[in-house]
Amino acid sequence: MGKASKDKRDIYYRKAKEEGWRARSAFKLLQIDHEFNIFHGVKRVVDLCAAPGSWSQVLSRNLYVPAKQSPDCKEGDLPLIVAIDLQPMAPIEGVIQVQGDITNARTAEVVIRHFDGCKADLVVCDGAPDVTGLHDMDEFVQSQLILAALTIVTHVLKVGGKFVAKIFRGKDTSLLYCQLKLFFSQVTFAKPKSSRNSSIVCENYSPPEGFKEKDLYHLLEKVGTPSGADDLDCRSGWLEGPNKVYIPFLACGDLSGYDSDRSYPLPSTEGGSYQSLDPVQPPIAPPYKTALEMKKMMPKSLLQQLQAAADRRFTTCLLALAAVTTTFALALALTLHRPNLTAVSPTSPRGGGGGGYSVVINTWKRYDLLRRSVAHYSGCGGVEAVHVIWSEPEEPAEELRRSVVNCSRGGAEARFVINAEDSLNNRFRPIEGLATDAVFSVDDDLIVPCSTLRFAFRVWQSAPSAMVGFVPRMHWLADSGSTTTDEYRYGSWWSVWWTGTYSMVLSKASFFHRKYLDLYTNHMLPTIHDYVNENRNCEDIAMSFLVANVTGAPPVWVQGRVFEIGSTGISSLKGHDLQRSKCLNTFSAMYGHMPLVATTVKAVDSRTSWFW
Repeated sequence: MGKASKDKRDIYYRKAKEEGWRARSAFKLLQIDHEFNIFHGVKRVVDLCAAPGSWSQVLSRNLYVPAKQSPDCKEGDLPLIVAIDLQPMAPIEGVIQVQGDITNARTAEVVIRHFDGCKADLVVCDGAPDVTGLHDMDEFVQSQLILAALTIVTHVLKVGGKFVAKIFRGKDTSLLYCQLKLFFSQVTFAKPKSSRNSSIVCENYSPPEGFKEKDLYHLLEKVGTPSGADDLDCRSGWLEGPNKVYIPFLACGDLSGYDSDRSYPLPSTEGGSYQSLDPVQPPIAPPYKTALEMKKMMPKSLLQQLQAAADRRFTTCLLALAAVTTTFALALALTLHRPNLTAVSPTSPRGGGGGGYSVVINTWKRYDLLRRSVAHYSGCGGVEAVHVIWSEPEEPAEELRRSVVNCSRGGAEARFVINAEDSLNNRFRPIEGLATDAVFSVDDDLIVPCSTLRFAFRVWQSAPSAMVGFVPRMHWLADSGSTTTDEYRYGSWWSVWWTGTYSMVLSKASFFHRKYLDLYTNHMLPTIHDYVNENRNCEDIAMSFLVANVTGAPPVWVQGRVFEIGSTGISSLKGHDLQRSKCLNTFSAMYGHMPLVATTVKAVDSRTSWFW
């Protein structure tokens, strides 16, 4: 049952259930339309980050249903509504659902096919990241999500169309406004009465002359000299300081109506007190559903191990809490006199002979993330060079090459490694001119702080034949019911966190010896290469199998903070763990045995931890 306390605190939460909306955000889109008339003349519309579907409901009730009920409307004249999200959602009348990633240009192609080659009149996006409580961080991630949505907008929106999205307002809002003004003649920040956050309403899509979708992020970095009072220069002092330009802002909704920031009394019903209603549509694929499915699949022996591990963790927490009061004063005193760790921390020289390490970044059509990653890793001590693995059909534009090279600093050169075909196996091909034994393989959306990276490199130097990384995973032996063939289940991060046991560190952030590039490409079973190509997955598991088969030893998990700066990847897609489990069983069958070795060892820098 829904909670009456929340019904009282949030009038729109209550009204959404009473009026049949899946979420309170439906009122936000209704109030934006009331002010900007965004539904006028719309025949084709795209709803990005649609789940659970409240905005799709609004589009259906205001566009599709009235047209369907009109006696003059023919079948081919009905409005087309396409909803896109990584997560599935319950059906809505007149809404075509596409389960996909809004940062992928292929998703735009799917949308246009549904529109029979035509483009959309309106694109809406109410997506938001999981908030951290750090407003600057949340604002930045939300702005990146909007720019990711803009990727699809430039592919599917017709000239003159409209774009509406959620936004977290902050110190960099003017920069985002400037970037959107490159594509829309009218950009307004609006605050509907029903909404906790603001929305951005972009009208009259008019991309610059000669604009090509692949050049989007290059164009966002470009600005022209202001020629009039209404222009903005993203590099000028117009964005900050006493003379900064203030962007248009509009409050939406009836000022005498309900306010999302107020509490309202609960109306009584016949026969007694207020009866709280159930949500209109419960989630059909919540995050905890995966955990429940994993629990059902786990053998009883493993569940008993998990329970024992939980009991041990609970006991450990109690002991730690008891120790805090007696160690706090000592910790404070030591902090005041703590030595400078960087002064005594050995740094690795750059250059050949295996003294430093090379960073290998795997990227795919996320040029802004690529530039940020290159800028970061090229500035870390010990990095000899940054190699960008390029597998796109077209070679990188000269402007992109130039901008990536310019991003590098600290003496570490950035180099592109061009591949003729699109394959996940490319990330493990031997690299010409690789001057170090140590290779740090990383995805373009992961940032590992330089100090953490330096510590992991020192760990790798102590075990150069092992994989050393930050993202552990586990293979679990399942109850297959067969006495002849073992069946394995893929254990995601939560199983590692719960049990402290792992057998792989993913290549999205890990060190390994360069000899494994040659072994993977030229000596590993070709059937594994083919499997990775056909399924577009599991190249990291294949590398873990290879290293474990060579060494007969487990990898090394390094404790450290890793920051994800991109959108959610394929690991969040439905069925991901099942597909990974299939990879485990397929590869073990190809090898004839299971080479992965489990361990509970974790490398921790004791100088940066009070409790060790």
